[in-house]
Amino acid sequence: MAKVEPKHIITIDEDEKLLRTPSKEVPLKEIQSAEFQNLLDVLQVSVRNSAVQTGWEAAGLSAVQIGTPKAVFLALDVNAGTRLFREYINPKMKLLGNATETGLEGCLSIPDFSG
Repeated sequence: MAKVEPKHIITIDEDEKLLRTPSKEVPLKEIQSAEFQNLLDVLQVSVRNSAVQTGWEAAGLSAVQIGTPKAVFLALDVNAGTRLFREYINPKMKLLGNATETGLEGCLSIPDFSG
């Protein structure tokens, strides 16, 4: 297997239009392809090698943030006990209740800002 290199994470100052582009669903046949599996590997390497503010750690990364507007993202599994990033392909959001949680968060594509 070839070494996978991390990709540059696009910021809003570099290409806000791309970051706001709706991502496209990925067909099953494409998900099974070697090219798509490589994209997942690149996402994993990129999020693990991302530059973050002191005191923070990356909690996820979407494909569009590395220039590929596909409906794919990684999210840190906080229950895993390790820095395991789960892969989500063609996710759908569903409101399960009215519970809320407050806290600080940031975005790798909006560096040096949290809220």
